[in-house]
Amino acid sequence: MFIRSLFTGSFPLTKRLYSVTANLPTIYALATSRGHKSAIAILRVSGSQTKLIYESLTGHSIQRLKPRYAYITKIYSLQTASNESSSLIDSPLMLYFPKPNSYTGEDMIEFHLHGGEAIISSVIKNISHLHDPEKSINIKYAEPGEFSKRAFQNGKLDLTEAESINNLINAETEMQRKSVMSSFNGNNKALFTKWREQLVVSMGKLTALIDFADDNEIENGNSFQLLDEIESEVMLVKSEVVDFVDRLNKSKLLLDGIKLVLFGSPNVGKSSILNCITNEETAIVSDIPGTTRDSINTVIDMNGYKVVIVDTAGIRNKSKDSIELIGIEKAKQKFFEGDICLLVLDATNPMIDPVLLEMIALQNDHQMKRLVIVLNKTDLVSNADILRIRQDLYQNKFLKEKPIITAVSCKNLNGIPELLTLLTKQCEELTTEQEGVEPIIMSERVKDILNKDILYGIDEFLQNKKEKNISDLIILSETLQYSIDGIGKILGDAVGLDEVLDVVFSKFCIGK
Repeated sequence: MFIRSLFTGSFPLTKRLYSVTANLPTIYALATSRGHKSAIAILRVSGSQTKLIYESLTGHSIQRLKPRYAYITKIYSLQTASNESSSLIDSPLMLYFPKPNSYTGEDMIEFHLHGGEAIISSVIKNISHLHDPEKSINIKYAEPGEFSKRAFQNGKLDLTEAESINNLINAETEMQRKSVMSSFNGNNKALFTKWREQLVVSMGKLTALIDFADDNEIENGNSFQLLDEIESEVMLVKSEVVDFVDRLNKSKLLLDGIKLVLFGSPNVGKSSILNCITNEETAIVSDIPGTTRDSINTVIDMNGYKVVIVDTAGIRNKSKDSIELIGIEKAKQKFFEGDICLLVLDATNPMIDPVLLEMIALQNDHQMKRLVIVLNKTDLVSNADILRIRQDLYQNKFLKEKPIITAVSCKNLNGIPELLTLLTKQCEELTTEQEGVEPIIMSERVKDILNKDILYGIDEFLQNKKEKNISDLIILSETLQYSIDGIGKILGDAVGLDEVLDVVFSKFCIGK
């Protein structure tokens, strides 16, 4: 049973001396964006017909090319390849990567064309004309992610590395980029492989118990001792998986963006603070209370962190304007959705509206988000006034813990750099589990498998183990196999992965 279950997967992920994609159509696609003028457009070709495409377009033998060297070549129209004056399409830089030492593991060529749309269209059209099924020449334009899928199929990448390439391409901020690099460098693969090896060892011990279940050793308690040993090993793996999932959950903020909610009474300067943070006139700034009637969302890169700033309508008790009241209700909702909440107060009138205090109290009762009090318009008061206001706020019984308070002036920008430093620190604390531990970004597919396959199988094992019933050893073995298979799904060497691969690589851009 144990031997069978371990070897029902596909080929192991090692570098192969042959291409398992040799019989698939040759693919080609732009690796750069299309639709606007650029200096260079990179066209990739990969597959068994790479030689035919190169020789048909250039009129030269591919044998003359030295691998991974850059050459200036000339591309001609297929119809009149011998007439240079009338058929020259472009004179691009090109590189040749023979199999298996290429990104896909197949023969590959890159043409670095001039970026004009007419050139791109002409080259693509000529390549497409080479497709001839009757002569077994199968050439097609690549689907999104198909180059990386070929790399995976030929053992050049595992699935976590392939997904990290897509995440790296989609990274918008420095922290997103850094968080992806753990998978890109193979660190996560090493961790998943270690978990699988540990579970396989535990499963091997279970198999020994199953094979010798009728021996006298069962009677003298040795089997229960071995089961306890296996349980300790599995518990250790579970602890590491849970820690990893916790890091993923925290890191999700890096991908979605940290929600920074500005809230407070009308006309305290929330929109002015938004404009100071973004350095843009994002919101209407007016002395009329209730100017911001709805939430304004602005996405910025704050020192490497993706931050979604939400400027909400001013909240007050006495409004009779139906439209403003709708905005106030939306502001309350946004407040409870925020990761960092900035309560903006007017230094000339720093009273906190009872509605705001009620919201803060409800937040304290449920989930203590990060509350920062921003004392605005400090150019209109003295330093002594600011100190007095701070002391009053520290003593406010509605503020459950000693609040973080910072003072700014949007008029002369005093305190704005300090506010940005403070917010960056809050972002770092929200996304980092402990000092020195980098956040990580992985796909929703991986998170789902970690919870619903790996942890589920381990929890089922631990639950069944409580029975200490020797007759349930096969069930215990199957629960561990479920977790082992889950790790195989993540790495991409489990059974029945075709549908999974289609989902993973369909999210890539074309040409990657």
